[in-house]
Amino acid sequence: MAIPHTSNTSPHPLFEFRGLEGLPCGCVAADYVATSIELGVVAVEVKGPHCTRGHHTAGTLLTQAERGELTAPAVV
Repeated sequence: MAIPHTSNTSPHPLFEFRGLEGLPCGCVAADYVATSIELGVVAVEVKGPHCTRGHHTAGTLLTQAERGELTAPAVV
């Protein structure tokens, strides 16, 4: 029986990666844009070793106030 091959990759990704930025607490945040609705999203990628913010865990989204704290230039 022949089984047709289907690709698991979407022709258009849901999110487009823009870059990485450092937070003052030592965490690293990633900047993404939701391509279908052009919405910017910033998420914690790596928790800094000395970060005291309990809600900074990998995969959590940052609030608008925290997005304003981004200090380092974007690294791609």
